[in-house]
Amino acid sequence: RMLSIYSGHKKSVAKVLGLTFILTALSLVGPFFYGKMINSLQTKENFWYSIALASIGIIFTIINHALSFKRNMIDMKETYFPIQEYVRMQTIDRYFGLSIGQHSNQHSGVAQEIMSSGEHAMQTLARTFIQRYLPLITRCVVISGILLYWFPLLALILISGLFVFVLYKYKFEKKYSRLIKKRATKNLSSNRHRGELLRGVRLIKSFNKEVPMREKYRNRLKQTTSFSTTVNLYIFKWDSITSLIVSFTILAVNLTGIRMIFTGNLTTGDLVTVMMWCNTMSGIIESIGDEYQQLLDQKEKVTRFFKLIDTPPAITEIKKPVILEKVEGFIDFKNISFSYPPTPKDEEDDMATTPT
Repeated sequence: RMLSIYSGHKKSVAKVLGLTFILTALSLVGPFFYGKMINSLQTKENFWYSIALASIGIIFTIINHALSFKRNMIDMKETYFPIQEYVRMQTIDRYFGLSIGQHSNQHSGVAQEIMSSGEHAMQTLARTFIQRYLPLITRCVVISGILLYWFPLLALILISGLFVFVLYKYKFEKKYSRLIKKRATKNLSSNRHRGELLRGVRLIKSFNKEVPMREKYRNRLKQTTSFSTTVNLYIFKWDSITSLIVSFTILAVNLTGIRMIFTGNLTTGDLVTVMMWCNTMSGIIESIGDEYQQLLDQKEKVTRFFKLIDTPPAITEIKKPVILEKVEGFIDFKNISFSYPPTPKDEEDDMATTPT
């Protein structure tokens, strides 16, 4: 559903995506020629052939930078800001469609925060998927395919490490997504409390309640901070293990490659190429691992954003209303009742654990 925001910009997205895949391919070509150059230097057969291979590697690097600049320009002009404008207008249109009663029942400050953070998170996640995850998947598939064709043993080691990495991340998200959701609920509740204090500061000072209200907010803030710290420590622990998985995988590939050199099944240049490919891929994987906490936070913000804008209007306008020219009569109220709207369960849970 996040990717649906690109539906009206398919051509621009296709340009960015096409250039991204070209850049992914070019990033693999440079190490290939550098590996061939090292092999030629070891044999010392042709000086100019070695110079040509090094020059080709540099040329591909320059082309890579030029295309990267071009892709970023297209992205800024045709996708990023236009889509940002589209998302914000869609949000306002949906929000204005709610009835006055629904707006009265909602906390305006909380709704504004959900919309602002949700819009940003939705764009960030969509861009991350298109510009980081898709190139990473493509690079993993291409490198694994090349290694399977040339060096099956190295490919099996790399694929096994990637499989363990993906399985580990899946188990991590399954285990801690509930904690991430609870942390977001607590942060939102704390921000709502803060907004109420700021708006009611005149009333608080009129009744000389500054001290108890500050203490009440301090207790809630401490509880929120303590819970967030606990969750973050768990995440950092899992991220550290993820980095070890990637590092041991690359180490296993390098050690196996060194062994193959001594047995005559691999050249030094080929090992350099493989190491450059694997190091590039591991760098991206580790950076995504470091960003994983933020991705989970953004996922929760997007979920809350969709929950808000998907709220059906309590009052719907008739498409073809009948215009009454002359109205006579009276209004009779019968069987009228009143009740407050129910508090969402996540807010009840948060309020139950908050000192009063």
